[in-house]
Amino acid sequence: MYSIDSGLAFLARHPSLLLAYLAALPAATAVLGAALKRISPRAAALFATFPTHLAVLQGVSILCVVLYTAFFLHKSLLALNVVVYYLPLVSAGAALAASNYAAPFEAQPGFERLSGLCLMAALAFGAFFVLDRLHFFAGVFIPLASLLGLFLAISAVFHGALRRVRGEPPADQPPS
Repeated sequence: MYSIDSGLAFLARHPSLLLAYLAALPAATAVLGAALKRISPRAAALFATFPTHLAVLQGVSILCVVLYTAFFLHKSLLALNVVVYYLPLVSAGAALAASNYAAPFEAQPGFERLSGLCLMAALAFGAFFVLDRLHFFAGVFIPLASLLGLFLAISAVFHGALRRVRGEPPADQPPS
């Protein structure tokens, strides 16, 4: 059975694969973004969208893992593998900086939706934290697929609630 711990353990055993990716993302973003920026600002904005989304997903994911490790597993943050837990955050920050240099975030298609993703991840993590503190999961082993399903369900509920707060029509109903 695959778990987050087994995936992180694999990355800790093979740090060269992870280091290559973590170095390549910001480097390729900087080099290709600067080249495309000279050719066409629109092409640079379209290109920068891909590394921006990768960096945000990478950053949000590893931040959730670090917070999970600290708050749920009660492990010391000083004892964590630097390459696996902290360098992805640095790489994501560097890739976002390079992406923003290539094209401002406002010019990148779909960037405004990333803030909603970050908000939903934060709210779902908060809900899991509250459920854990209430001992909702006490003594129960929950497979990764079930946790992912629960995360998606909580995210959907928060997304629907956020749409109602904003006064937007439900997703299945066309705007009037």
